Amino acid sequence: MRYALPQGLVSAAMFAYIAGSPFVIQNIFGVTPQMFSLIFAINGLGIILAGQLTGRLAGRISGTTLFVSGLILAAIGGASLLIMVVIKAGFFAILIPLFIVVSCVGIVGTAGSALALENYGHLAGSASALLGLVSFIFGAIVAPLVGIGGRNIDISMAIVIAFTDLSALLVYVLLRRLRHSN
Repeated sequence: MRYALPQGLVSAAMFAYIAGSPFVIQNIFGVTPQMFSLIFAINGLGIILAGQLTGRLAGRISGTTLFVSGLILAAIGGASLLIMVVIKAGFFAILIPLFIVVSCVGIVGTAGSALALENYGHLAGSASALLGLVSFIFGAIVAPLVGIGGRNIDISMAIVIAFTDLSALLVYVLLRRLRHSN
């Protein structure tokens, strides 16, 4: 659970992005559907590139270091997004934090899955299913919360993303401390 819960929370931030970004980017900032598709694709490419880079670094850097780095980057991205939205920094100011938030799914997902499954070789399928289940449950919980903001969906999306990404880091730290105190 030390890896499943934080990984699920980082995935939840991505689900919040998926639920809210069409409304934020197209309705609030007036971006065309074609340009939105390009932005969405670039963010998707960020997940792929981050996952590939994490896989390549896995032999040189510990999985825990990669995982924690992904959690920290996600938290920074989520907090930055919230700040940019609150101060109304504009369209281009939110694109970078959104890219960071979404790309971190590739880092946390890759490193977290490897770490979570390393001790469960005989139960790898069940453990992997649990990882996916946690991510989808958290995603199902947060996606509707994004819409609570109504016309201020940019604020509600940013709050949900910042909350889930900061919570992912906090949950990991707390679960790690609990493990070491026992």
